[in-house]
Amino acid sequence: MRRRLFAPFALLAAVLLSAAGYRAFTVTGSANGAVSFNESVNTTFGSTVKASVTPQFSLNQTFTSGTGSGSVDVKWCVNDTIAASSQDTLDLAGVLTNEFATTTTFATVKVLALKAATTNSNNVWIGGAAANRFNSFLKDSSVVVVRPGYMVMLWGPGTGYAVTAATADRLLIKNSGAGTPIVYNLCIAGTST
Repeated sequence: MRRRLFAPFALLAAVLLSAAGYRAFTVTGSANGAVSFNESVNTTFGSTVKASVTPQFSLNQTFTSGTGSGSVDVKWCVNDTIAASSQDTLDLAGVLTNEFATTTTFATVKVLALKAATTNSNNVWIGGAAANRFNSFLKDSSVVVVRPGYMVMLWGPGTGYAVTAATADRLLIKNSGAGTPIVYNLCIAGTST
């Protein structure tokens, strides 16, 4: 498995931070999404009348650094490849290492975003780990199927989805089939307490 973290300077940064003994990180960010469609129809009642509807809604959330509502203090992002008929099981409670070679431990997840590469032939499945699954955003052992070129995002300002070490901390990312690898981008942000 080849895992590429989003930082070309990761090795240099890790060496410098380790040498300095510095471990106080500040995490901020945002998650944005909007849906808007327009549907119109021309009707004739003596004269031509055009009627249209435009349903729309959005959620634009800025996250400050911290552990309260609207805040995050840990994040983990990756661009990764999974071989045909294979999977990754990510342990969200103390196993993931960030770009600065520091262990990332989630107590809650407030942002979960996954994008499948348009060049994929197989789908990306997210969720449904065999044991100790982090599934508070899913029902039971369900998975979300992300087709090539599609993206799923889950985010909000509140308390987030709980991660419980050793009992509810495993997130499965799986290649849905044989024959070809899949490529995906994943970003998770949340709180450490």
